[in-house]
Amino acid sequence: MEKWSLLLESVEYRISKRISPEIRIKRQLLNRFLGEGVPVKIKKNGIEFEYRVNDKNLKFYLRNNSSDINVFTQIVLEQEYKPIIDMFKRLNLSPDRFIDAGANVGFSSLYLLAHWPEARFICLEPHPGNFEALTCNITQNISTDNFLLLQKALWSKPAQLSGDNNFRDGRDWSFNVKEDGKSNGNIEGITIDMVMNQDSFNEVDFLKIDIEGAEVQLFESRKNVESWIDKIKVISIEIHDETNVRFKIENMLQNMGFRIYHSGEITIAINKRFIHLLLSD
Repeated sequence: MEKWSLLLESVEYRISKRISPEIRIKRQLLNRFLGEGVPVKIKKNGIEFEYRVNDKNLKFYLRNNSSDINVFTQIVLEQEYKPIIDMFKRLNLSPDRFIDAGANVGFSSLYLLAHWPEARFICLEPHPGNFEALTCNITQNISTDNFLLLQKALWSKPAQLSGDNNFRDGRDWSFNVKEDGKSNGNIEGITIDMVMNQDSFNEVDFLKIDIEGAEVQLFESRKNVESWIDKIKVISIEIHDETNVRFKIENMLQNMGFRIYHSGEITIAINKRFIHLLLSD
């Protein structure tokens, strides 16, 4: 009997090894939804469902053969940006101007929207497939009057950029842009000043930066940053350590009046000029 049990375990292990990580993650998510009583619609190219965030039902669309499940898990289930929420609420502040640079398919903005439904958002996402899914996820939840969706990339200066799928694992959540110096790219790179001018933002309560290595160019020099940095209250930035710019970026922000915190993969920078109450803790 023991031999048969060991043989069965061996067969199950070999079968599980042949199942792709994506299928395993999708199965885990669907099992979780089944346990929570979340109805899921299986679509040809993905799944659709409603999920409750901060007592609000939001609609989500996750594509097949993408990193969407990973992003949903990280943003919504594991609540990567909860420290930002807690900080604003602890200070009794109601932010209403957000920039989501590297918006991917919109889960970060939807998570924030669930806490501040009257806020205005500018979302940048250069990847065509991601931008299409971003538009779907946003428009099925709220009027785009609150959202400005830009299929553009955040950069240190106006530029024409090319897409690059060779960053990190090469999946859609790792889509990178680069400048080849020939001005023949099909992606428009714009500055934070240009982004703010798109919707007449004089100040930004929260700037989220997850631009897959392009933070190297964004913080290339202090001069590039000086024109916009004093207009930002809180920054969340994912610094990709393979770019070797963490010390440079954090040191620059500290020298420009920001206090630095870390939460998981993100670096949180708080402008002391705006959020002075936090320093009294």
